[in-house]
Amino acid sequence: MRLSAPALVLAGLFFAACSGSKSTTNDSGPTTCQSARDCATVDPAQCASPKVCVCSSSVCIPVCQTNADCTGSQICVEGSCSNPGCGGDPDCTSGQVCIGGACSAPTAASAITACAVSPGNADVHQGSTVQLSAVAQDASGNAVPFTGVQWSVTSGPATIDASSGLLTGGAATANGSQAAAVKATISSTVSCTANVTVYGTFSTASSMRVVVIDQDTKAPVSGAWVVLDSNTGAPQTTAADGSVVFASVAAGPHNVHAFAANHDYASFIGVTGNDLVIPIRQYYPIAERAEFDGTITVDDYNNLTEVGQIAHIGFFASGISGSVLDFSLDNFIGKTRNVTVNIGGSQTIPNAPGGLVLGLGSDLYDTGDYTMYADPGQRILWGIGGNLDINTILTIASPIISGGTSSINIGELLPQVLPLLGNLEIGETVGVTVGASGPTPTPVTQSVTLDTPMLMNVAIKAPNLPKYNGDYLDGAIALTGAAAFPLGFTPLGVTAGLAATSDGTASGPKTGAILDPVCTGEITDGGSTTACATNNLPLKMAARNHGLESYPFGIGLVALNFSALTSGTGGALAVSGIINTQSTIAFAGGSSPATVVDFSATPFMQLPGATGNVTYSKGTRTIAVTSDADPSTQIYKFTLQASTHQSWSIYMPPAGASGSTATLVNPVDVNAALVDLQADPVSSSAYVAAIATTGSNTYGTLTGGGNVTVDALGNSLKAFSVQTITVGQ
Repeated sequence: MRLSAPALVLAGLFFAACSGSKSTTNDSGPTTCQSARDCATVDPAQCASPKVCVCSSSVCIPVCQTNADCTGSQICVEGSCSNPGCGGDPDCTSGQVCIGGACSAPTAASAITACAVSPGNADVHQGSTVQLSAVAQDASGNAVPFTGVQWSVTSGPATIDASSGLLTGGAATANGSQAAAVKATISSTVSCTANVTVYGTFSTASSMRVVVIDQDTKAPVSGAWVVLDSNTGAPQTTAADGSVVFASVAAGPHNVHAFAANHDYASFIGVTGNDLVIPIRQYYPIAERAEFDGTITVDDYNNLTEVGQIAHIGFFASGISGSVLDFSLDNFIGKTRNVTVNIGGSQTIPNAPGGLVLGLGSDLYDTGDYTMYADPGQRILWGIGGNLDINTILTIASPIISGGTSSINIGELLPQVLPLLGNLEIGETVGVTVGASGPTPTPVTQSVTLDTPMLMNVAIKAPNLPKYNGDYLDGAIALTGAAAFPLGFTPLGVTAGLAATSDGTASGPKTGAILDPVCTGEITDGGSTTACATNNLPLKMAARNHGLESYPFGIGLVALNFSALTSGTGGALAVSGIINTQSTIAFAGGSSPATVVDFSATPFMQLPGATGNVTYSKGTRTIAVTSDADPSTQIYKFTLQASTHQSWSIYMPPAGASGSTATLVNPVDVNAALVDLQADPVSSSAYVAAIATTGSNTYGTLTGGGNVTVDALGNSLKAFSVQTITVGQ
């Protein structure tokens, strides 16, 4: 995905700022303290060396280099002797659970005052399953972990596992649908509900049923126009349950297209079944998106880690719903604004993301009030931030500060600074209700507190990089997070490594191996000795917190051509990712990881358009995939996006031996109120994703109403590759 020049400037400054080195100041402080500012006080009589004041507990604690420097059961964590943390319940003793990285007693039902089911609306076909989860809240409105939810179906044709929330569709009206109601019970006084539409078995001969749902809320979309094949003159309109039935349908395969007002479009190509589910996403211009306004102050930064550093950084956004393939640049950037900073000189950053916070000393440059966008439904708002070393920022960000933005190599910058994000802290606000967007959205005040340091260590072992147009990609990013679908994926840690070169220089021939970003071998001109080309990516991450403790960890490894992120290169972005989920990641103090996530035996997917085998012709509205670059591909997702950010998702089967071709209809021919995205006179872009899921899913099972559907791939996505495609005339 290409970023605009202003966004590149901002990205460079943001990630450069995130490169602050850890403070080595171990000055003594008072015996007790009220804020982090007290910790900078040098008073040997109050707190004898070698100790440092930790303001979260208002006490002086020993500094350390290894666990041997600590006493009793304490371990050395980030230079201080602390009680052992946890990455999951197995790290705790019997009767305790892991909450926010510490072993604690389970949350009592009496402490919960409210809850909400996610998703609040659900759809399921007879005999298939859908996973529901409950967000429990305490008296302060904060989400908290709770494992004692009791589930029940209070009406309608469905059954549910009382402890897990896995719902199975029952015998609904044949060829029709019925409503079911689900209840999550916390206590005798606290419960919450969800609505489920259960679609009965469709067995009408020579007919096809199409169900259109909202991709984010999972509610049926009524009044949507559905076109079978190219018959735009006879669209069918969905009923209240989102369904429409086409009678007298010849044997397939068929192409089906769905359109609705204020929604993105979707098409399913080459469908052979007669029962199809089409998810479409709500679309509104940026100015009409539902937004959340938060605030962070200098006093908040005074209570974060890296005490004594005067540079402040923060970034706030919303979780990714559905799967990581649903990443939205709009949600990541939010409402843009111009930011003027003074770091070694005044510099205005145009169109800065609304969630970015920058500060120096007591000045947050009017960025302390930030804005986030989120998709409709129950969602997660998250943030990352902390205090940094101003000298490091000035060194790395000097090209940006001096105005030399045209020469900034963002691709080389990211792998250098991402491994240093471990000095920051994470925060989440879980279970935020995102209402409908519209012409006059009402902003909601909802801040995110940064309160979870990255104290866990994980080792990611990568396979060799894939090739793009005959050359290896430039490197890889490793990302961990809470896979809290459908609430959203929430990041907990990130790092990156560059591709190794045969001659040890940045411009030399790439070997396909990945350099360890913290390798102590000789580093020259961006390269390294062979000893550093280990494919190891050590990563620091935060523990799950704020009600996310019951969700699995999601670990992603993404290879890409960093050079395409650099302004002016004109390169097409190519990405290949591998996904892994784990119920727990063991906690380890010091620098040694307790958990190794080994991807080395799982090759990256090959890129679908690397050899020109994916094309799109704007004039004929034709997409063609001549062959499958990777044999594990189960489904393709082709995305056409206009400059307005309205998009069209086209799902296609694997090409196989004969290839796969799709011809899109003109939405204006379906209804005059619709917009023809490819008529966009300003700009348009196109992407193709090859997708592989866990299990033996096929194009037919993914497009029908089975257990795994294209709108909810979060916990089933195994691998993917994404590439920009040239839009031909």
